[in-house]
Amino acid sequence: MAIQEVIKYEGDNDILIYKHPAEDFNTLSQLIVHESQEAVFFSDGQALDSFKAGRYTLETKNIPLISKLRNLVTGGVSPFHTEVYFINLATMMDIPWGTPSQVTVKDPNYGYSYSAGASGSFGLKIIDGRKLLINLVGTEQEMSTANIQKYFKDLIVTRVKNCIAVELSRYSYNEFNQHLNDISENVAGLIRDDIAEYGIQILNFFLSAVNINEDDLIELKNLDNSMAQKAFMKQLYENVLVMDSGARGSTTTFVENGQGEVLLAWENEAFTTLDSYPDEYEMITPSVSILAQPSVAIVDDNAKSNHTEDVCKEYLDYLYSDEAQKLIGENGYRPVKEEILQEFSSKFDLQMKLFTIEDYGGWDEAYKTFFDDGAMFDEIYGD
Repeated sequence: MAIQEVIKYEGDNDILIYKHPAEDFNTLSQLIVHESQEAVFFSDGQALDSFKAGRYTLETKNIPLISKLRNLVTGGVSPFHTEVYFINLATMMDIPWGTPSQVTVKDPNYGYSYSAGASGSFGLKIIDGRKLLINLVGTEQEMSTANIQKYFKDLIVTRVKNCIAVELSRYSYNEFNQHLNDISENVAGLIRDDIAEYGIQILNFFLSAVNINEDDLIELKNLDNSMAQKAFMKQLYENVLVMDSGARGSTTTFVENGQGEVLLAWENEAFTTLDSYPDEYEMITPSVSILAQPSVAIVDDNAKSNHTEDVCKEYLDYLYSDEAQKLIGENGYRPVKEEILQEFSSKFDLQMKLFTIEDYGGWDEAYKTFFDDGAMFDEIYGD
Protein backbone atom coordinates (compact mmCIF):
# COMPACT_ATOMS: atom_id res chain seq x y z
CA MET A 1 0.00 0.00 0.00
CA ALA A 2 1.25 3.49 -0.85
CA ILE A 3 2.70 5.58 1.93
CA GLN A 4 0.54 8.58 2.81
CA GLU A 5 2.69 11.69 2.89
CA VAL A 6 0.06 14.22 4.00
CA ILE A 7 -2.54 13.31 6.61
CA LYS A 8 -5.52 15.62 6.99
CA TYR A 9 -9.30 15.84 6.95
CA GLU A 10 -11.12 18.67 5.22
CA GLY A 11 -14.53 17.13 4.77
CA ASP A 12 -17.99 17.84 6.11
CA ASN A 13 -18.10 19.64 9.46
CA ASP A 14 -21.10 17.48 10.35
CA ILE A 15 -18.73 14.53 10.70
CA LEU A 16 -17.46 14.37 14.27
CA ILE A 17 -15.29 11.28 14.09
CA TYR A 18 -13.53 10.50 10.82
CA LYS A 19 -11.23 7.55 10.22
CA HIS A 20 -8.57 8.37 7.64
CA PRO A 21 -8.60 5.75 4.87
CA ALA A 22 -4.81 5.43 4.84
CA GLU A 23 -3.06 3.34 7.50
CA ASP A 24 0.57 3.35 6.27
CA PHE A 25 2.78 6.35 7.04
CA ASN A 26 6.39 7.49 7.32
CA THR A 27 8.01 9.30 10.18
CA LEU A 28 8.41 12.28 7.87
CA SER A 29 4.74 12.39 6.84
CA GLN A 30 2.96 15.69 7.32
CA LEU A 31 0.01 15.83 9.72
CA ILE A 32 -2.35 18.79 9.40
CA VAL A 33 -4.91 19.32 12.17
CA HIS A 34 -7.34 22.17 11.60
CA GLU A 35 -8.89 24.40 14.24
CA SER A 36 -11.50 22.62 16.40
CA GLN A 37 -9.96 19.29 15.41
CA GLU A 38 -7.94 16.69 17.24
CA ALA A 39 -6.05 13.85 15.58
CA VAL A 40 -5.56 10.58 17.43
CA PHE A 41 -3.48 7.62 16.28
CA PHE A 42 -5.13 4.33 17.16
CA SER A 43 -3.89 0.75 16.98
CA ASP A 44 -4.93 -2.61 18.39
CA GLY A 45 -7.64 -1.04 20.57
CA GLN A 46 -5.26 1.52 22.03
CA ALA A 47 -5.38 5.28 21.66
CA LEU A 48 -1.79 6.35 21.02
CA ASP A 49 -0.38 9.79 20.27
CA SER A 50 -2.77 12.69 19.83
CA PHE A 51 -2.39 16.14 18.29
CA LYS A 52 -4.26 19.42 18.70
CA ALA A 53 -4.61 22.03 15.92
CA GLY A 54 -1.39 22.65 13.97
CA ARG A 55 0.94 21.29 11.26
CA TYR A 56 3.33 18.54 12.29
CA THR A 57 6.17 16.58 10.74
CA LEU A 58 5.91 13.15 12.31
CA GLU A 59 9.11 12.24 14.10
CA THR A 60 9.89 9.72 16.77
CA LYS A 61 10.01 12.49 19.38
CA ASN A 62 6.42 13.64 18.78
CA ILE A 63 4.97 10.16 18.34
CA PRO A 64 6.60 8.41 21.32
CA LEU A 65 3.81 5.88 21.83
CA ILE A 66 3.84 4.83 18.17
CA SER A 67 7.64 4.75 18.18
CA LYS A 68 7.66 2.45 21.17
CA LEU A 69 4.92 0.21 19.84
CA ARG A 70 6.44 -0.07 16.36
CA ASN A 71 10.11 0.07 17.45
CA LEU A 72 10.80 3.02 15.18
CA VAL A 73 14.40 4.07 14.69
CA THR A 74 15.29 7.64 15.63
CA GLY A 75 16.30 9.71 12.63
CA GLY A 76 15.75 8.90 9.00
CA VAL A 77 12.55 7.62 7.50
CA SER A 78 10.69 4.76 9.15
CA PRO A 79 7.38 3.44 7.83
CA PHE A 80 4.67 2.40 10.29
CA HIS A 81 1.13 1.06 10.16
CA THR A 82 -1.61 2.60 12.31
CA GLU A 83 -5.08 4.17 12.15
CA VAL A 84 -5.69 7.89 12.34
CA TYR A 85 -8.91 9.44 13.56
CA PHE A 86 -9.84 13.08 13.19
CA ILE A 87 -12.21 14.33 15.86
CA ASN A 88 -14.25 17.46 15.41
CA LEU A 89 -14.20 19.22 18.79
CA ALA A 90 -17.46 20.93 17.99
CA THR A 91 -20.07 22.08 20.46
CA MET A 92 -23.48 20.58 19.77
CA MET A 93 -26.28 22.66 21.25
CA ASP A 94 -30.04 22.39 21.68
CA ILE A 95 -30.25 18.62 21.46
CA PRO A 96 -33.79 17.71 22.53
CA TRP A 97 -34.42 14.97 25.07
CA GLY A 98 -37.48 13.40 26.62
CA THR A 99 -38.21 10.43 28.84
CA PRO A 100 -39.41 7.59 26.56
CA SER A 101 -41.93 6.50 29.16
CA GLN A 102 -43.43 8.09 32.23
CA VAL A 103 -41.89 7.80 35.67
CA THR A 104 -43.66 7.55 39.00
CA VAL A 105 -43.43 10.67 41.16
CA LYS A 106 -44.73 11.10 44.70
CA ASP A 107 -46.04 14.56 45.54
CA PRO A 108 -44.58 15.64 48.91
CA ASN A 109 -47.59 17.78 49.84
CA TYR A 110 -50.32 15.27 49.16
CA GLY A 111 -48.53 11.91 49.34
CA TYR A 112 -50.12 11.06 45.98
CA SER A 113 -48.11 9.06 43.44
CA TYR A 114 -48.61 10.04 39.82
CA SER A 115 -47.12 9.39 36.39
CA ALA A 116 -45.17 12.07 34.56
CA GLY A 117 -42.82 12.53 31.65
CA ALA A 118 -40.11 15.14 31.31
CA SER A 119 -38.42 16.85 28.38
CA GLY A 120 -35.85 19.51 27.65
CA SER A 121 -32.59 20.06 25.82
CA PHE A 122 -28.84 19.84 26.36
CA GLY A 123 -25.54 20.53 24.64
CA LEU A 124 -22.41 18.40 24.20
CA LYS A 125 -18.77 19.29 23.69
CA ILE A 126 -15.99 16.84 22.93
CA ILE A 127 -13.10 17.68 25.24
CA ASP A 128 -11.01 14.49 25.13
CA GLY A 129 -10.83 12.71 21.78
CA ARG A 130 -8.78 9.82 23.18
CA LYS A 131 -11.48 8.88 25.70
CA LEU A 132 -14.17 9.19 23.07
CA LEU A 133 -12.34 6.86 20.70
CA ILE A 134 -11.63 4.26 23.36
CA ASN A 135 -15.31 4.12 24.29
CA LEU A 136 -17.00 4.52 20.93
CA VAL A 137 -14.80 3.55 18.00
CA GLY A 138 -15.62 0.28 16.26
CA THR A 139 -15.32 -0.55 12.64
CA GLU A 140 -17.19 2.52 11.36
CA GLN A 141 -15.34 4.73 8.95
CA GLU A 142 -16.95 7.81 10.43
CA MET A 143 -19.54 9.02 12.94
CA SER A 144 -21.76 11.98 12.21
CA THR A 145 -23.20 14.58 14.55
CA ALA A 146 -26.52 12.73 14.34
CA ASN A 147 -24.86 9.42 15.36
CA ILE A 148 -23.13 11.01 18.34
CA GLN A 149 -26.26 12.90 19.40
CA LYS A 150 -28.38 9.76 19.26
CA TYR A 151 -25.86 7.73 21.22
CA PHE A 152 -25.50 10.24 24.03
CA LYS A 153 -29.15 11.24 23.93
CA ASP A 154 -30.10 7.62 24.61
CA LEU A 155 -27.45 7.38 27.32
CA ILE A 156 -28.50 10.64 28.96
CA VAL A 157 -32.21 9.80 28.83
CA THR A 158 -31.51 6.47 30.55
CA ARG A 159 -29.59 8.26 33.30
CA VAL A 160 -32.19 11.03 33.55
CA LYS A 161 -35.04 8.58 33.90
CA ASN A 162 -33.30 7.01 36.88
CA CYS A 163 -32.95 10.27 38.77
CA ILE A 164 -35.71 12.58 37.50
CA ALA A 165 -38.37 10.95 39.72
CA VAL A 166 -36.26 11.66 42.80
CA GLU A 167 -35.71 15.28 41.80
CA LEU A 168 -39.36 15.90 40.91
CA SER A 169 -40.48 14.38 44.21
CA ARG A 170 -38.77 17.22 46.06
CA TYR A 171 -41.48 19.64 44.91
CA SER A 172 -45.24 19.66 44.66
CA TYR A 173 -46.65 19.30 41.14
CA ASN A 174 -47.58 23.00 40.91
CA GLU A 175 -44.11 24.20 41.97
CA PHE A 176 -42.04 22.77 39.10
CA ASN A 177 -41.95 25.97 37.03
CA GLN A 178 -40.41 27.83 39.97
CA HIS A 179 -37.63 25.28 40.34
CA LEU A 180 -36.79 24.20 36.77
CA ASN A 181 -33.28 25.64 37.02
CA ASP A 182 -32.57 23.87 40.33
CA ILE A 183 -33.93 20.57 39.05
CA SER A 184 -31.96 20.94 35.80
CA GLU A 185 -28.72 21.62 37.67
CA ASN A 186 -29.24 18.72 40.06
CA VAL A 187 -29.96 16.26 37.26
CA ALA A 188 -27.00 17.54 35.23
CA GLY A 189 -24.77 17.04 38.26
CA LEU A 190 -25.91 13.44 38.59
CA ILE A 191 -25.13 12.55 34.97
CA ARG A 192 -22.10 14.80 34.38
CA ASP A 193 -19.52 12.31 35.65
CA ASP A 194 -21.01 9.46 33.59
CA ILE A 195 -20.75 11.51 30.42
CA ALA A 196 -17.23 12.73 31.27
CA GLU A 197 -15.98 9.13 31.07
CA TYR A 198 -16.52 9.42 27.31
CA GLY A 199 -14.47 12.59 27.01
CA ILE A 200 -17.70 14.56 26.62
CA GLN A 201 -18.78 17.62 28.56
CA ILE A 202 -22.49 18.17 28.99
CA LEU A 203 -23.55 21.80 28.55
CA ASN A 204 -26.72 23.73 29.30
CA PHE A 205 -28.80 20.80 30.45
CA PHE A 206 -32.35 22.07 30.77
CA LEU A 207 -35.57 20.56 32.00
CA SER A 208 -38.17 22.65 30.22
CA ALA A 209 -41.41 20.73 30.73
CA VAL A 210 -43.00 18.17 33.02
CA ASN A 211 -46.01 16.45 31.52
CA ILE A 212 -48.29 14.87 34.11
CA ASN A 213 -50.75 12.14 33.19
CA GLU A 214 -54.10 13.82 32.54
CA ASP A 215 -56.10 11.77 35.05
CA ASP A 216 -53.40 12.26 37.69
CA LEU A 217 -53.36 16.01 37.03
CA ILE A 218 -57.11 16.19 37.65
CA GLU A 219 -56.69 14.30 40.92
CA LEU A 220 -53.80 16.55 42.00
CA LYS A 221 -55.83 19.66 41.29
CA ASN A 222 -58.70 18.22 43.31
CA LEU A 223 -56.32 17.57 46.19
CA ASP A 224 -54.94 21.08 45.79
CA ASN A 225 -58.43 22.58 45.91
CA SER A 226 -59.33 20.43 48.89
CA MET A 227 -56.24 21.57 50.78
CA ALA A 228 -56.96 25.22 49.96
CA GLN A 229 -60.55 24.78 51.11
CA LYS A 230 -59.43 23.18 54.36
CA ALA A 231 -56.95 25.98 54.98
CA PHE A 232 -59.64 28.61 54.35
CA MET A 233 -62.19 26.87 56.56
CA LYS A 234 -59.65 26.34 59.33
CA GLN A 235 -58.84 30.05 59.29
CA LEU A 236 -62.56 30.85 59.28
CA TYR A 237 -63.30 28.64 62.28
CA GLU A 238 -60.37 30.13 64.18
CA ASN A 239 -62.35 33.39 64.18
CA VAL A 240 -65.57 31.86 65.48
CA LEU A 241 -66.37 33.13 68.99
CA VAL A 242 -69.33 30.87 69.70
CA MET A 243 -70.28 27.57 68.05
CA ASP A 244 -73.96 27.16 68.87
CA SER A 245 -75.77 23.87 68.36
CA GLY A 246 -78.27 25.26 65.87
CA ALA A 247 -79.16 28.16 63.60
CA ARG A 248 -81.72 29.76 65.94
CA GLY A 249 -79.28 29.62 68.86
CA SER A 250 -76.62 31.27 66.69
CA THR A 251 -79.05 34.04 65.73
CA THR A 252 -79.90 34.67 69.40
CA THR A 253 -76.22 34.81 70.36
CA PHE A 254 -75.45 37.25 67.56
CA VAL A 255 -78.54 39.48 67.62
CA GLU A 256 -79.69 39.51 71.22
CA ASN A 257 -76.41 38.85 73.03
CA GLY A 258 -74.31 40.98 70.68
CA GLN A 259 -71.47 38.47 70.24
CA GLY A 260 -69.50 38.42 67.02
CA GLU A 261 -69.38 40.64 63.96
CA VAL A 262 -70.78 38.28 61.32
CA LEU A 263 -73.53 35.66 61.55
CA LEU A 264 -73.27 32.65 59.26
CA ALA A 265 -76.69 31.01 59.27
CA TRP A 266 -79.51 29.77 57.11
CA GLU A 267 -81.18 32.19 54.74
CA ASN A 268 -84.45 32.21 56.71
CA GLU A 269 -82.60 33.29 59.89
CA ALA A 270 -81.20 36.27 58.01
CA PHE A 271 -84.69 37.27 56.81
CA THR A 272 -86.06 36.91 60.36
CA THR A 273 -83.33 39.18 61.70
CA LEU A 274 -83.92 41.81 59.01
CA ASP A 275 -87.66 41.77 59.72
CA SER A 276 -87.12 42.10 63.49
CA TYR A 277 -84.34 44.69 63.31
CA PRO A 278 -84.83 46.78 60.16
CA ASP A 279 -81.90 48.99 59.12
CA GLU A 280 -79.58 47.44 61.72
CA TYR A 281 -78.15 44.56 59.71
CA GLU A 282 -77.06 43.91 56.16
CA MET A 283 -77.65 40.58 54.44
CA ILE A 284 -74.87 39.28 52.18
CA THR A 285 -75.76 36.44 49.82
CA PRO A 286 -72.86 34.31 48.51
CA SER A 287 -72.60 33.22 44.89
CA VAL A 288 -72.73 29.57 45.95
CA SER A 289 -74.38 27.85 48.87
CA ILE A 290 -75.92 24.54 49.90
CA LEU A 291 -79.60 23.69 49.68
CA ALA A 292 -80.83 22.43 53.05
CA GLN A 293 -84.02 20.36 52.79
CA PRO A 294 -85.08 18.96 56.17
CA SER A 295 -87.01 15.73 55.78
CA VAL A 296 -90.77 15.71 56.39
CA ALA A 297 -92.31 12.29 56.90
CA ILE A 298 -95.11 10.50 58.74
CA VAL A 299 -93.93 8.20 61.52
CA ASP A 300 -96.36 5.39 60.95
CA ASP A 301 -96.26 3.83 64.43
CA ASN A 302 -96.84 7.16 66.17
CA ALA A 303 -99.62 8.18 63.79
CA LYS A 304 -101.40 4.89 64.27
CA SER A 305 -101.14 4.95 68.06
CA ASN A 306 -102.44 8.54 68.14
CA HIS A 307 -105.07 7.90 65.48
CA THR A 308 -103.79 10.88 63.50
CA GLU A 309 -102.90 9.18 60.22
CA ASP A 310 -105.44 11.15 58.18
CA VAL A 311 -104.48 14.49 59.74
CA CYS A 312 -100.78 13.80 59.16
CA LYS A 313 -101.38 12.95 55.53
CA GLU A 314 -103.52 16.03 55.02
CA TYR A 315 -100.80 18.20 56.58
CA LEU A 316 -98.11 16.64 54.40
CA ASP A 317 -100.18 17.16 51.26
CA TYR A 318 -100.95 20.74 52.26
CA LEU A 319 -97.22 21.60 52.56
CA TYR A 320 -96.89 21.18 48.79
CA SER A 321 -100.02 23.07 47.85
CA ASP A 322 -99.70 26.48 46.19
CA GLU A 323 -101.18 28.19 49.25
CA ALA A 324 -98.69 26.63 51.66
CA GLN A 325 -95.77 27.19 49.29
CA LYS A 326 -96.58 30.90 49.19
CA LEU A 327 -96.73 31.03 53.00
CA ILE A 328 -93.37 29.28 53.11
CA GLY A 329 -91.87 31.89 50.76
CA GLU A 330 -93.34 34.78 52.75
CA ASN A 331 -91.65 33.44 55.90
CA GLY A 332 -88.17 33.30 54.42
CA TYR A 333 -88.03 29.72 53.18
CA ARG A 334 -87.55 28.83 49.54
CA PRO A 335 -90.61 27.15 47.98
CA VAL A 336 -89.82 23.81 46.35
CA LYS A 337 -92.33 24.42 43.58
CA GLU A 338 -90.45 26.28 40.87
CA GLU A 339 -93.38 28.41 39.67
CA ILE A 340 -94.02 29.64 43.24
CA LEU A 341 -90.33 30.26 43.83
CA GLN A 342 -90.24 32.52 40.77
CA GLU A 343 -92.88 34.74 42.40
CA PHE A 344 -90.30 35.51 45.12
CA SER A 345 -87.45 36.38 42.76
CA SER A 346 -87.12 39.81 44.37
CA LYS A 347 -86.63 38.21 47.78
CA PHE A 348 -84.38 35.27 47.00
CA ASP A 349 -81.24 35.36 44.89
CA LEU A 350 -82.24 32.85 42.23
CA GLN A 351 -78.85 33.15 40.48
CA MET A 352 -77.11 31.62 43.47
CA LYS A 353 -75.63 28.19 42.68
CA LEU A 354 -77.04 25.71 45.17
CA PHE A 355 -75.36 22.38 45.85
CA THR A 356 -77.41 19.48 47.17
CA ILE A 357 -76.41 16.58 49.35
CA GLU A 358 -76.28 14.43 46.22
CA ASP A 359 -73.37 16.53 44.99
CA TYR A 360 -71.43 15.13 47.95
CA GLY A 361 -72.38 11.51 47.32
CA GLY A 362 -75.46 11.36 49.54
CA TRP A 363 -75.74 11.48 53.31
CA ASP A 364 -73.68 8.37 54.06
CA GLU A 365 -70.75 9.51 51.95
CA ALA A 366 -71.00 13.13 53.17
CA TYR A 367 -71.00 11.99 56.79
CA LYS A 368 -67.94 9.83 56.19
CA THR A 369 -66.10 12.66 54.42
CA PHE A 370 -66.99 15.55 56.70
CA PHE A 371 -68.28 14.43 60.10
CA ASP A 372 -66.91 10.99 60.92
CA ASP A 373 -64.18 10.76 63.59
CA GLY A 374 -61.00 12.22 62.13
CA ALA A 375 -62.83 13.46 59.02
CA MET A 376 -62.69 16.98 57.58
CA PHE A 377 -64.55 18.78 60.38
CA ASP A 378 -62.14 17.35 62.96
CA GLU A 379 -59.22 18.39 60.73
CA ILE A 380 -60.29 22.03 60.53
CA TYR A 381 -61.86 22.44 63.96
CA GLY A 382 -60.40 19.68 66.11
CA ASP A 383 -57.35 21.68 67.21
